[in-house]
Amino acid sequence: GYPIVASDVYSQNQSTIGSVYILSSLDEIRESFTSLNFALILASCIAFLIMLTPLLFATQKLLAPLIETKNVAQAMTRGDFSQRANTNSRDEIGDLARAVNNLADDLDRTLNNLMAERNRLQQILNGLSEGILAVGDKQNLIHINPALLRLFSVEEKTDHEAYEAIRSISALEEPLERVIRSKGSEYLMVRQRSRSIAVQIDSLLDSAGHTYGAVALFRDTTEAEQLEQTRRDYVSNVSHELRTPLTAVRGLVEPLA
Repeated sequence: GYPIVASDVYSQNQSTIGSVYILSSLDEIRESFTSLNFALILASCIAFLIMLTPLLFATQKLLAPLIETKNVAQAMTRGDFSQRANTNSRDEIGDLARAVNNLADDLDRTLNNLMAERNRLQQILNGLSEGILAVGDKQNLIHINPALLRLFSVEEKTDHEAYEAIRSISALEEPLERVIRSKGSEYLMVRQRSRSIAVQIDSLLDSAGHTYGAVALFRDTTEAEQLEQTRRDYVSNVSHELRTPLTAVRGLVEPLA
């Protein structure tokens, strides 16, 4: 709507004498806005689709080395150190991939060395003629060698069953507990049928001096005791055999004296 203003040429006065209105239907305007909105939405979708392809390509190129690095880290947590990440990228992601690969190499070498050292130690312990028993601070079984199984004739049992049988036969529960608690050592003799077994128990200490278990050495002393008894019997017999003629000689010498 607009006002109708009349102007006096001589007095220069203006006065509003009416108004004029312009009427138009809003349907055409709404249709225009709808067409414009549709055009804008269509153009936005087309632009988004056009931008989506290079965006997906760039994202895939950016995320691919990160996904490979993540897969290598997950494989390392499972104990698989054979996987390696792609290190062709020269940015920070490439540096991260190289760092993860170096970490995997170091862990692989370290674990291989530890496994080799453990196998060598286990072979040495299994090759000993003395029995070896290692337990944790809760008296849980850590290691038991075949010589100890043969010493107590429990080769047909599993390691845990054999450990329970040996601990019951030898009454080791209290000595092991004392050694673990006192961080010291203890020596005791065990009778197994006709055998005499010497047991030396020592505590296991870590680098901080804390006790994390105990180790017991079982040695069959039956033969040594039999040899000692044979020696004592031999000395006794020799003394008896020497005493008899010396008594007779003394009996002859005293009258002569």
